[in-house]
Amino acid sequence: GRRRGMAPASLVQYLTSLPPVTLDRLYMDTWVCHALLRVLPPVARLYALRLAVVHGSLPASAVDAWPAKGREASVQHESAMRQLRSLRLVQLENAPSAQARRAEGSAQDSAHLGCDDAPTVRLHRAFAEQLIGSLGGGPAGLAQDATALHGLDKNAVHAEQLESLGAERWDSLLLIVLNPPNAPLPLAISAELASPAHL
Repeated sequence: GRRRGMAPASLVQYLTSLPPVTLDRLYMDTWVCHALLRVLPPVARLYALRLAVVHGSLPASAVDAWPAKGREASVQHESAMRQLRSLRLVQLENAPSAQARRAEGSAQDSAHLGCDDAPTVRLHRAFAEQLIGSLGGGPAGLAQDATALHGLDKNAVHAEQLESLGAERWDSLLLIVLNPPNAPLPLAISAELASPAHL
């Protein structure tokens, strides 16, 4: 018989059992990132996508504010964050400026550690890069678009047609705006504006 793919829970369990260096290498592969994103529970998937588009880190307090008020939302949030941490997709780190101040040991700067020392949350760098790089068109190797499969769309609107239509609409709008309020609209313009085909 045919060999079946891994069940989503099995894939997540397998990945969580791997050493960090192996996960780091796997997260450099677009296909692995897409497969993992697809099997994540909805809340964990949403969090991964949110963190990917940040291009950096967020204060942990901001991430903890994401769930709606209520017990169920809080449980889902904790479960999603636990799963993302077990997969090493989410990493907790301290703000760099706080680490630098701590290394200096300056008594003057220690007063500012309260706000700068807050932990931040960051999505795994390689995973985030693979997601952002492929979100527009999918992983490399997929068909570029429908044109590659079916040829050019005979009804496609070209840039020149859009430019011409935009200029016509702008002229019509200017004529309406510049007409005195009591003056009736020219018949051609009022008919054109009433036409649903041109809206």
